[in-house]
Amino acid sequence: MKPVIVVDRASKKYSRNTYRHLSYGIGDIFRELMGHRADNTLREDEFYAVDRASFFLEPGESLGIIGRNGSGKSTLLKMINGLVKPDAGSVIVSGRVQALINLGAGFHPNLSGRDNIYNAAALLGLGRRKTAALEEAIVDFAELADVIESPFSSYSRGMQARLGFAVGIHLDPDILLVDEILSVGDFAFQNKCFIRMHELKNRGVTIILVSHSHTQVVQLCERAMWLDHGKTRMAGPAKKTVQRYLDHLAEENAEQLDHGEAQEKAATAPRETPRGEQVENVSATLVVDGEMVDAFPVHAAVTINVQFTLQRPVADLNVGIWIFREDWTRMTGISSRNGAVLRGVREGGVRFGVDIPDWPINPGLYILQVQIQDGTRDLYKDVVRRFAVLGDGRLHWEYADLRYDYRIEAPPAARKEYHNG
Repeated sequence: MKPVIVVDRASKKYSRNTYRHLSYGIGDIFRELMGHRADNTLREDEFYAVDRASFFLEPGESLGIIGRNGSGKSTLLKMINGLVKPDAGSVIVSGRVQALINLGAGFHPNLSGRDNIYNAAALLGLGRRKTAALEEAIVDFAELADVIESPFSSYSRGMQARLGFAVGIHLDPDILLVDEILSVGDFAFQNKCFIRMHELKNRGVTIILVSHSHTQVVQLCERAMWLDHGKTRMAGPAKKTVQRYLDHLAEENAEQLDHGEAQEKAATAPRETPRGEQVENVSATLVVDGEMVDAFPVHAAVTINVQFTLQRPVADLNVGIWIFREDWTRMTGISSRNGAVLRGVREGGVRFGVDIPDWPINPGLYILQVQIQDGTRDLYKDVVRRFAVLGDGRLHWEYADLRYDYRIEAPPAARKEYHNG
């Protein structure tokens, strides 16, 4: 079967200086027009956003592209979409391409949602009659029937994204390029989008998905490519590639903590409330198997110990611990208010301990914030330390990893049972 996408050692370089990048680009175009070969050596302030990427996809295949921000994922997608010309190598695409990159881009703010459907379809070469046949399905999928005659500018960002996604997936593409857009709308709408992506794949649409959701990559894609500073670090089966990438992130987190970088960040993190004179010497330690640690595996038995000094008596002492993900998503909280109330606490040293027999929060880098209150009045609220949760060789979905057993029952010809998730 003939590939519909062939990327052969494609590279794209940029300058860190905007004005130099423009002048370099103009010079390259002029040399090309004069028949000279492109100079692929890096000039002052230049770097490779994508460096010699290669892969091919046949009809109906899907590829997930993963990596940290700035690794070259979106640049590679733009080259495939024809928005960016490679400086070296080649990108060959056969078929109608629909890019779901910036949903809502190109829609006119003063036109209604319905008029924008026709405009978007016309830009892709669809006639008015064919668009009319798709119109009702697009409006129904976007769940915007009540506001489809309203100006696009009156839509919320979520509504704009829903209309953009609905238009894109109904325009009969051969190739679908998706860049971090499966987070539009509420959970039910996200799930509907993901189901439709599977339907398109089953109909033979070739899909490239750029996503930080490793769950989505493994569920939708047979293969994955891991980019690191523009270079292909690994390419292969999606599950294996994603697992190796997650292991690498865990190793990086542990190295940061070993070098004290994360704790230095914690010390300089912005404080929600200023330090009060009533509380001093606040510290927190994490203990696993009797040893103080900065990193531990998911499902470990962990003890969190908090110590501080009260300079004056406190009428109603409450100690809380908040756990945040690295991006400041609040994961959970623990408060002494769920136990005995400590009233009339005198000045001096205080110790607060929490035993967690089975740590369920998934691998990643986390932030520990301590909150100390007199009644409901904050005496102290600050980041105390950062720590890493390490993987255990399995893929972990979303935020938490629950202990469970599961079974699957199938028709007799393919009957299997699985246990111990």
